[in-house]
Amino acid sequence: EMAIAQPQGRRWEGSFTDKIEQERIKAREESERNKVSAILARRREKVALLQEHGRVRKGTTRNVCLILDCSSNLRSNHAPQRHELHLATLQDFVGNFFDQNPISQMSMIITRNGTAEKLTELTANFQRIREASRGVKPSGDPSLQNSLEAAIATLNTVPKYSTREVIIVYSSFMTCDPGDIHETIERAQKCKIQCSVIGWGAEVFLLKKIAKVTKGKYWVARDPIHFRELLSDFVNPPVEVYHQDNQAYLIPMGFPVRKDTLSLCSCHSQMTTVGYFCPECDSKVCQVPDTCRVCQIRLIESQHIARSHHHLFPVPLFRVQEMIDDDSSCYSCNRLISSSVDPKFYICDSCSHNFCLECDLFIHEQLHNCPGCA
Repeated sequence: EMAIAQPQGRRWEGSFTDKIEQERIKAREESERNKVSAILARRREKVALLQEHGRVRKGTTRNVCLILDCSSNLRSNHAPQRHELHLATLQDFVGNFFDQNPISQMSMIITRNGTAEKLTELTANFQRIREASRGVKPSGDPSLQNSLEAAIATLNTVPKYSTREVIIVYSSFMTCDPGDIHETIERAQKCKIQCSVIGWGAEVFLLKKIAKVTKGKYWVARDPIHFRELLSDFVNPPVEVYHQDNQAYLIPMGFPVRKDTLSLCSCHSQMTTVGYFCPECDSKVCQVPDTCRVCQIRLIESQHIARSHHHLFPVPLFRVQEMIDDDSSCYSCNRLISSSVDPKFYICDSCSHNFCLECDLFIHEQLHNCPGCA
């Protein structure tokens, strides 16, 4: 049998196809570059808005209840599933939250099968929250009322000097409640609890009312990137909307001593070699910040207090200037600013050093110190 010869294209057709493919690649890279530039520009606008408030009262000692919708509405045939997206994004959010708010506490509540399950009590140990949220499976219908009741019971006993916040991540358009949820919303307002909601798909009147009555925020996420941006807004301490009073409080805290001795820890009831010993009752915890299980005193280190005060005294915004010299480099990362996503100078008025946009955001969002001034 003779093999049939395949028709061969002309040489000029191959070069024409390669040229079209190169143009597509360039257009795709330019589109991705514009998207990244837009995201960084929005982040810088948020940093500027945070500093426009002037002299306001912020809650550096925060108590947050994180409510997660784990109903069967999260199941889908598309990969990745929205439930997996929620858990992965919330894992990163919890880590960033405690990195910027080391003396704060968080509790995690999930709603499914018409009930509310409290995975963790208020704790400053982010590893405990991460471990509790692993393996959670969606099922049944959500219940907003039961979730708010569990959050109110958790936050109603916290001291007056700390904030009371609820963050709701809700994906459903319905709720299965045993009673009148409007009474629960009024109780949350009387308890001075600020409830903020991040929804999916479309705006829901009930969720909007919860945020409006309790002086919170309500957003609808468009995509996973937008969902991550909305969650990042809750990392920095908010401006207090419920002013308790102008009285100053003394907060009891303990500075534990680290010892490498084999002994029983009070948090896991296991024998460990490395731990921190409470200065009040000499009980052992595995890591700090945490709360002593025996005397209930907050155990922290001096660096945690220093990191919490960065929100009260933020780094001033850098001055923006158009790029004139193409050979100028960033003082922090030493890269050419002309190769950056946004080719502009960001100049510190104190030390007069130039920074690129990425380093400017890193300084104002995470480092909270100017490398040139330090």
